[in-house]
Amino acid sequence: MILDDLISNMGIGLETYVLLIIVLGSIIFMAKDFRLGLIMIFLLSSVFLIIFNELDRDITLYIYSTLLSFALMTISLMISNKRSQEVM
Repeated sequence: MILDDLISNMGIGLETYVLLIIVLGSIIFMAKDFRLGLIMIFLLSSVFLIIFNELDRDITLYIYSTLLSFALMTISLMISNKRSQEVM
């Protein structure tokens, strides 16, 4: 009840609120390792994409965050692979 009142008073939807918590939680992991934070965002946004899809909720934010985090992980992997090839 209290959480529902808080969300409705803030004027944002449940999907946006959950995505905000995911991103803020992943920032903690990004402080340790950037790729670990990207993996956490990717996994959690993918899981909630499936959950909200099954609940017939709006999933566009989760599609965008999943694809964006996947693209950033790919770029990060390409950069680290290029660095390792230069060392050899």
